[in-house]
Amino acid sequence: MKTKYLPYTRHKKRRALIFTLSAFLGVIAARSFALDGTAPPGGGKAQAEADRFEALKERLALVEKGGGMILPDEYALALDVYTQGEAAFKAENYAESSARYQDAITQFQDIGRLAGEKGKKEAEAREAAAYRVAALAARLALLEKGGDPAFNAEYAEALGSYEKGERAFLGERYAEALAYYDAALDLFQAVTQTVSVQAIKRRQTAKQAGEARIAALQERISLMEIGGFRGRSYDEALAFYDQGERAFKAENYEEALLSYTETLTRFQDIKEKAGIKQREARQALINTAELLGQRESAANGRR
Repeated sequence: MKTKYLPYTRHKKRRALIFTLSAFLGVIAARSFALDGTAPPGGGKAQAEADRFEALKERLALVEKGGGMILPDEYALALDVYTQGEAAFKAENYAESSARYQDAITQFQDIGRLAGEKGKKEAEAREAAAYRVAALAARLALLEKGGDPAFNAEYAEALGSYEKGERAFLGERYAEALAYYDAALDLFQAVTQTVSVQAIKRRQTAKQAGEARIAALQERISLMEIGGFRGRSYDEALAFYDQGERAFKAENYEEALLSYTETLTRFQDIKEKAGIKQREARQALINTAELLGQRESAANGRR
């Protein structure tokens, strides 16, 4: 069954009414004992002194716990009942004083219990509020990292715990809220750490992709300078370069790095093959020149 939390003012008025009725009934009981000539159980001065001592002891215990400050209106009512007992004791009306003291004892005890419950709830509320702020700050720090947690299962779980904590907090179920906020805080921090690692890796990959992009472009220029920019192999290499450009502009640095690396490798292969052909062509020219020279020398000798 779900507990209904009444506004504080309604609680205060209801408790004040209960204590007022309790005091009123106590007075009626004491006066009835006096009218019919009987005394309450344990009546007499000795009983009144014992009840007086117990009332003082309960009052002291309540003050030490701060109950009078937590529930000041109820404490004032109980203190008024105790004062009535003191007045009756001094008038040697021990039956009535004993009844007043016993009533005050009950009220002091009730205030102590209620104050304890209220104090515990207020402490839980303060702790839950602190964790609420901490969880919210962790969530904000995560988003400020620039990560993309939209499809992160841990982030979804953290957000779910935080929202459950909010519902419990607003329903004044502070112990329950604290548990949810604590779980959300741990999860937000775990996701933040993961996003931080991913961000570092992303920056490194972006740097590597940028370096590979420049290297591939330089190799392309070098290849064009030696006339190796024709043919099927060059077109295939250029297709990888264009693919890398699209990925780089879309900030998909891992794919861009792979494309640029493949482009660079292909350009270098083409350049190497073009270089071999150039060397072979030069060597052929040298061989031809030498052959022509030999023939010219032989012809001059015959003359």
